[in-house]
Amino acid sequence: MKTSILETALQVAEQFGQAIAKGDFAGARALLTKQAKRRHTLSALKQAVTTMTAYANAPIVRARVMREFTLEDWPDKQAGDIAWVYVALEDKAFAEAARLALCKADEGVRIRQIGWGRP
Repeated sequence: MKTSILETALQVAEQFGQAIAKGDFAGARALLTKQAKRRHTLSALKQAVTTMTAYANAPIVRARVMREFTLEDWPDKQAGDIAWVYVALEDKAFAEAARLALCKADEGVRIRQIGWGRP
């Protein structure tokens, strides 16, 4: 059975969340588009997560794609975009998120944009 492009986007979002939860910022960054990699260096990714969770003084232990909040059409959608995906980043003490815009790129489905924290 062929995987739909939306399912592929959801899998990439899940991989990104799991990498962030493990502290694997290189793995998370590998899932970004070339342009997004210019904006999100390894240190910038780590700093964003550290800043977002500083109040909790605890690491992210779980990442979950919130399928019910996935959008295939949204106001800032660009040509080539597939989905806007909300990835919950959690611990017992907190719940934060990464909001991802995923698109078709030369290297496959990749993350074009990241928004950190709950909206």
